[in-house]
Amino acid sequence: MRRRMMRISLGLLFSLGILLGCASTKQVEQIRIEAETAMRAAQEAARKSERMAAMVEERAREANQAATKASEAADGAEKAAKRMESAATKVERAAERTEIAAQKAEAIANKMEGIFKRRLKK
Repeated sequence: MRRRMMRISLGLLFSLGILLGCASTKQVEQIRIEAETAMRAAQEAARKSERMAAMVEERAREANQAATKASEAADGAEKAAKRMESAATKVERAAERTEIAAQKAEAIANKMEGIFKRRLKK
């Protein structure tokens, strides 16, 4: 954008130089004012485009930060899900062992009951 502004400025100054040789003072002054106005407009356009570019860059940084946070949150959720799955597996194993222990205890109780009944019959 700055290069373009410089080209326009140089072109206008070149035109002004050509006109100086064949134009009246009033015409030269009018062309100079127009050239200055065009240069100011070009400079303002360059400033606006720089501000817009800065805003776009800032929004891109914000979007990148948000994406990073979302990715980190997803990773955390995935880890938590794995821990929950592991804990559920441990609970299932403990329940199975408890059931096996209960079955053994019931078998022992039945065996003892059988032994006591035989002794009572004697």
